[in-house]
Amino acid sequence: MKNKLLVIFLIGIMIFLIGGIYSEQLYCCEKTKVNNDGTGGVWCEMAEEDECDISFSSPAATSCESTSYCRLGCCYNTKDGSCSLNTPKKVCDEKGGVWNQDSTCNIQQCQKGCCIQGSNAFIDTITGCKYSSSNLGISLNFNQQITNEIECRLQVTSENKGACVYEENSQKTCKFTTQKECLELRKQETGETTAEASKSFFQRIFGSGDKEATQTTERSVEFYESKLCTNEELETNCLKTKKTTCSNDRVYFTDSCGNIGNIYDSSKYEDVSYWTRVYNLDESCGYEDGSKNSDSCGNCEYLLGSICGLKRTGDTTPRIGDYLCRSLDCSYQGQTYSHGESWCATKTYGNKGTEQNLPGSEYFVLKCNNGEVTSESCGSYREKICEEEEVVKGFSVAKCIANNWKDCYEQTSEKDCENTDKRDCKWTESKWLNQFAQCVPKNAPGFDFWEDGTDAESICARGTIKCKVTYDKGLFGDDYDCKKNCFCLTQEWKDLVSNTCSALGDCGVSVNYIGQEGYNEEVDLFKKI
Repeated sequence: MKNKLLVIFLIGIMIFLIGGIYSEQLYCCEKTKVNNDGTGGVWCEMAEEDECDISFSSPAATSCESTSYCRLGCCYNTKDGSCSLNTPKKVCDEKGGVWNQDSTCNIQQCQKGCCIQGSNAFIDTITGCKYSSSNLGISLNFNQQITNEIECRLQVTSENKGACVYEENSQKTCKFTTQKECLELRKQETGETTAEASKSFFQRIFGSGDKEATQTTERSVEFYESKLCTNEELETNCLKTKKTTCSNDRVYFTDSCGNIGNIYDSSKYEDVSYWTRVYNLDESCGYEDGSKNSDSCGNCEYLLGSICGLKRTGDTTPRIGDYLCRSLDCSYQGQTYSHGESWCATKTYGNKGTEQNLPGSEYFVLKCNNGEVTSESCGSYREKICEEEEVVKGFSVAKCIANNWKDCYEQTSEKDCENTDKRDCKWTESKWLNQFAQCVPKNAPGFDFWEDGTDAESICARGTIKCKVTYDKGLFGDDYDCKKNCFCLTQEWKDLVSNTCSALGDCGVSVNYIGQEGYNEEVDLFKKI
């Protein structure tokens, strides 16, 4: 009896232990149930079987890492470039990420480097850099070889200018220069590496909680971005002066160390703040007006017709220094032309004879450039002519264009003759010469008529006109009375024919562009036959 009771007791213990084991069995739930209090609803959670939401994958009696839906990997976001290590695939899918089986995220999309965007540079993944660059509308500029924050920042700040403070001859002096040049000077003075030398430069930008580290990194050369060497806080030996100089086509104050300061502004000379930091152009006097010939402001603007230069005779005298924004305008024949403006020359300058297209005449384009008028020939024989257009009110642009005259003589109708899309011609006729109406060049070309074997003779022959005059014999002797085409005997008719001939080119009776008469005389061209 005792043995029977012992067996029953042992069986009871085994049943209890087995029940305990079953009650502690955990399953991988794709997602747990949501409880009444709002808790639960967790993805890829180990829990008892009845805690799993059966509307998702069946609970697995194994670790979540072993399941297909909760396997751990790398989840990266294609928008912000963030990468999450050891993330279940289902969790990644729910967050809209892209899952990769490499749980350490050692994949191309998660590799970090230097993302450069204009004047800003920072460490980011290539995916994040692509996304933010696209939002800014700029091209991707990513350097995977640079993973150090300071070195990355140097990619965009190396050309930034400021005060480079250092010691020379036991004095604290300064040079206004780029961060890159100041960094090189520091490396020479201290023997530091680029990263070491730049660390103190960037402590003022990024900050540092380690005071001791800050003190130990400060050497004899320091860079202060956007500050001037005359900044009193820097305690250098560089002082303000009343000297000015030219830099980038503008007028700047200079200090006693030879560094440039801010834009010359006579009203700001006594202003301490004007000698403390760099003022932007839009903070300076004369912004966007060019300060042309101003005695008090040196904010010159080349595109607005001014440039830094020494005072010339006739210029305004600067209130401080010797430089001003010299006007690039030109004065020509009593008229003022803006820098960059061009116009067709008149007969008083190089264009003699072009009004009548006389032999030897040429067209010229005149240009105003840096305050001086220059000329450009359109070439010999009037193969090109000058065309001028007022592009905006008060500003003209001229250029040499082709003189399309060569097929004028072939046109037989006024419509074809004056088709300006194809040729530069005009139709000539009069009440006296209707039978001789013809198409001639709008701007008569020139010929080398003195040479044999040219087209000059055949072209000029087109101007040959015959006029038959009828007379009646009088009653007495050799007395004849004109009865028909009597106009052909007048000087007016001769002039008309001569002008028609000249319209063909260097033909007929005329003088050349300097007033010399040709070897043909009127009597040679008008003959009775």
